[in-house]
Amino acid sequence: MSSAGCIGELCAFLSDEELKSVLLQHVLADISGVDWMVRHGRSMALAIAVKSAPGQLCVEEYSATVTEAILASAIADRIPIATSGIRAMGYLMKHQLKTEGSVSQRIVTQFVKCLQNQSSDIRLVSERVLWWVFKDPATPPLDASLIKPMLKSLLDNTKDKNTTVRAQSEHTIVSLLQLRQGEKTMQSVIAILDSASTDLLSDCHRRSLKKIASLPDSNEEIDDTILT
Repeated sequence: MSSAGCIGELCAFLSDEELKSVLLQHVLADISGVDWMVRHGRSMALAIAVKSAPGQLCVEEYSATVTEAILASAIADRIPIATSGIRAMGYLMKHQLKTEGSVSQRIVTQFVKCLQNQSSDIRLVSERVLWWVFKDPATPPLDASLIKPMLKSLLDNTKDKNTTVRAQSEHTIVSLLQLRQGEKTMQSVIAILDSASTDLLSDCHRRSLKKIASLPDSNEEIDDTILT
């Protein structure tokens, strides 16, 4: 895991030719018939590369291939690969928000699917990644129409049987709606929500979201390649 993280971090310091070689021969190489542990290593390296060098990877030459590789990892049947893909989606989402002010619909759609996944591990990682993306007050707010499908899935997760998933969903809603900065984003989303979701959000806000928003946020990191 740490070696994959190192390769990803190095991408920010490589020359154009060196970066091309690392990406095409290793990180983005064809995974057909490749052992799942090798795929896992590549998925982690790609996630950290997007985290540390988004400006080099999200260019016309690599952008489409990077996005496809990330989405392929996120739907992998092996949970470790899928969670790496989900983290990569978060890093890509944050980059898109900062540079374009919006996020690819495909990324949002995949996050919704991950939030609804049968695996509680996948649901939890998806929630934590979304929490991380939006917890920084400097992160531009997402358009209400893109928030809506993710919020509906998060509201469903506030009733999850898994207590950790349930608790994290509430913290993620606070982050996604940027409730620590006020209720402007929440009100813009409520305006386009169905009545059942609005009632559930209002109940959740009264019961827990308001209290969570009044407390300092965590500085927890989502990068699992960092040794602590």
